Amino acid sequence: ETNDEGSKTNDEGSETNDEGSETNDEGSETNDEGSETNDEGSKTNDEGSETNDEGSETNDEESETNYDGSETNDEGSDTNDEGSEAKDEGSKTNDEGSEENDDDGVRQMIMLE
Repeated sequence: ETNDEGSKTNDEGSETNDEGSETNDEGSETNDEGSETNDEGSKTNDEGSETNDEGSETNDEESETNYDGSETNDEGSDTNDEGSEAKDEGSKTNDEGSEENDDDGVRQMIMLE
């Protein structure tokens, strides 16, 4: 009878060990899935970092383009200023020429009289 009870206890212990092994297998599978998820997350982070780097590079290029554009605008304004100055000088020369013509006209009228 004692042997029967011992055999029964051994059987129960074997069953408990089998259940423990099954639980360990499930835990290992869960760990494998977790590792795979972590790997995918790392890959996603790497891709995000690469995208951020490309975005920063694009921003740098656009800033440089904007700076170049501002410089070109400044040069254009300088050219316009120089053109206005030349125009003013031309107008002054025209005014002086008109004044000389008026003086010549008066002299001619006096000579005709």
